[in-house]
Amino acid sequence: MTAYYKDISGVKMDAKLLDIATNFVDTPKPETIPPGVIRMTPASAAIYDKTFKKLIDAVRDGGKVTSTEITTLEYINSTYFVQWKEQSALWALIRLLKMNQEKYDGLVREMDRKLILADEKMKRVVALVCDSD
Repeated sequence: MTAYYKDISGVKMDAKLLDIATNFVDTPKPETIPPGVIRMTPASAAIYDKTFKKLIDAVRDGGKVTSTEITTLEYINSTYFVQWKEQSALWALIRLLKMNQEKYDGLVREMDRKLILADEKMKRVVALVCDSD
């Protein structure tokens, strides 16, 4: 059984996402390029598109995007797709995921704040009712 996480320089990464990216780099490309260099050509673009879809499917598998998955995608983008990291679809996906995570975190904080206020109001109501008896 493969480990769910992989440690890279002390940072917890999603092993499945890393495997997908590694397979992309290891996939033979029709054109000759130096090892470790990825050049976007029509042939490699098709492979990139398939890899991007696999990454999206892997991120969606749990129903919620975790901060570990976002960190892993950022690592993949800057390590494997460095030549076009800010023009890549992966970069755009990371930006959207981060915005959604920030929005979600903000909604959770707001909900927690409202629950605390509601609890305080309930305590005051209970105190008033008990005092009137």
